[in-house]
Amino acid sequence: MKKPINYCKNPDCEDVIKEYKTSKTDYCSDFCRNQYGSTELKIPSVRSIQMLLEPIYERLANIEKSLKNQPLKSTPKKYYRNADLKSLFGLSSNTIIKYRETGTLPYTRLGDVYLYEVNVVEQILKKNNVCLNC
Repeated sequence: MKKPINYCKNPDCEDVIKEYKTSKTDYCSDFCRNQYGSTELKIPSVRSIQMLLEPIYERLANIEKSLKNQPLKSTPKKYYRNADLKSLFGLSSNTIIKYRETGTLPYTRLGDVYLYEVNVVEQILKKNNVCLNC
């Protein structure tokens, strides 16, 4: 009579159980039995957790060092649109067009959208600042 084919109950393994002493053997190896067959809760020791964390801490320290050594990337430029100039400064569409055409307000055109660099607008405002008590 042939022995029945039993498969390991470990869902990651599912190997054929080749040698078994009793028909109640559910796992192909001690590894599978210990990993998936145990119903008792295993609490790791503090030392084993520390051993797991040490390489992570070292790696984080190396990443931190490499980030500190890299030059800072410049932040992307920020832009105003026509609607921003209208709401922030109370300018009309005709005034914005006039400032563009006369070169008072430098711009970048992207299709039908006009963009005004925030830093340039701030410089224009500072340059044209009128101080009455100076």
